[in-house]
Amino acid sequence: MKNILCFGDSNTWGFMPHKDKPPIKADNRFPRDVRWPGKLEKMLGDDWHIIEEGLNGRTAMFDCPMEDHRNGLKAIDFCLLSAMPVDLVILMLGTNDVKLLFDKPAYVIAQGIHRLIGRIRHGDYCYGPGGKTPEILVVTPARVTKAVLTGWLKNEFDA
Repeated sequence: MKNILCFGDSNTWGFMPHKDKPPIKADNRFPRDVRWPGKLEKMLGDDWHIIEEGLNGRTAMFDCPMEDHRNGLKAIDFCLLSAMPVDLVILMLGTNDVKLLFDKPAYVIAQGIHRLIGRIRHGDYCYGPGGKTPEILVVTPARVTKAVLTGWLKNEFDA
């Protein structure tokens, strides 16, 4: 069986969009078969195991002063260690990095993803089977649309 670690933010966690800011609780999460990692597991079949590692508000490398433990760079090692052996890591981060709070250009955000890739490839451990490095697939962030900017997220993102 091959293992895929899906490491991402609320899009990976399955957060249900709302007009008003809801509390983070299980009732605001799509069912497993609706979330993209669950759909992927069903499409790939029994020879693949999907490990969901999504967290609302997770960034590639920034610390958020209001929400502790959202920095992906600080979490990637223990997620990989607990999932070993990992054949493939799907990184789906960057959306939260463009928040007004961080005020960083695209180049800096891309460097955060680059640093995550480096940690997977050259970390202290060999996370893949047989001591090999897992394959890595980077999924670009979801586009922040005008519809998002009219709801409660308008204070966190801009056009």
